[in-house]
Amino acid sequence: APHTEEIGSRMWAPGVRTGIRPACLFALAAHNLPVIGLIRTESTEEAIRRQRELAHGMPLALFSSDEAEIKEWKAALADNCLSVNCLPEPHPGTLPMGSGAADVPFAGSCDFLPALCRWQETARPQTRGVQRNMPFAPWDELVPKPDPEESTRLSMAADSIAYWWEKQFGIAHTLEKSPAQETVLAYRSVPVCIRVDKAMSDIDLAIAIMAAIKAGSPLEISTHTLRAWLPSLDRLGVRVTVESREEFENRFTALSSAGVRVRDTAAGEETVAAAARHRVSLCRDSVLANGRLELLHCVAARTVTTRTGRVRL
Repeated sequence: APHTEEIGSRMWAPGVRTGIRPACLFALAAHNLPVIGLIRTESTEEAIRRQRELAHGMPLALFSSDEAEIKEWKAALADNCLSVNCLPEPHPGTLPMGSGAADVPFAGSCDFLPALCRWQETARPQTRGVQRNMPFAPWDELVPKPDPEESTRLSMAADSIAYWWEKQFGIAHTLEKSPAQETVLAYRSVPVCIRVDKAMSDIDLAIAIMAAIKAGSPLEISTHTLRAWLPSLDRLGVRVTVESREEFENRFTALSSAGVRVRDTAAGEETVAAAARHRVSLCRDSVLANGRLELLHCVAARTVTTRTGRVRL
């Protein structure tokens, strides 16, 4: 059985603890321990609810032979590391949240360094020549119409977004495969809220919108002044909210609870402090005509390790 080496110690020996109650100190505070705590639940729905309440970003595991139950569990949980019929794979983890910084991908992943860097646009992205399939075509819908230089930037941004979605973010990647176990990396869309300031150009806003819509992210635009072309986004399911910055910040608790990432290129120190208090994922990075960097704002990587061999439950 797991135990501490001495009274008051925070060092635990490995093991399994049974009879854990959801509201007990171990369930609420025992993180990064070599100890598995077992909580009894009466249904799949209750188990999913308990894991949502107690996961705190840690890897989650399910042992089940019911394919429908496994499918329901995967769909219901948005955590970044899942395991089916095996113990969670160790991973380097993510940077801590709650500081007002945006989500950072898994350490060691191909997205880790790009997410940590600060980027500036000094040239147009490489021409890719892929089919765009963009449901939002800003060069046709912006009012006033963009000039030729702006149209070129929009067009190349659309090409870049479509390319990176097709080659990286829109497909699953097998990281490890053996006769008994398989680990797959895929990307899930996350809700996004874009705060529009007077200084934000229509072109930058359109690029950010293209990336969010391509990723399938539920999208809200918060703006102090309604721009002429924004109502046309209603057909794409984009919610537009006209509000002051104070009203916007007053919604941080709700945005945080819903797991919304906030994109606010004009956020000042007060907004950053409010985001930190309410544990909002806030990004102040400039909008770029680079599909990979823009899509990183709209997706989260998720690895699922599945025991593919026979398992006795």
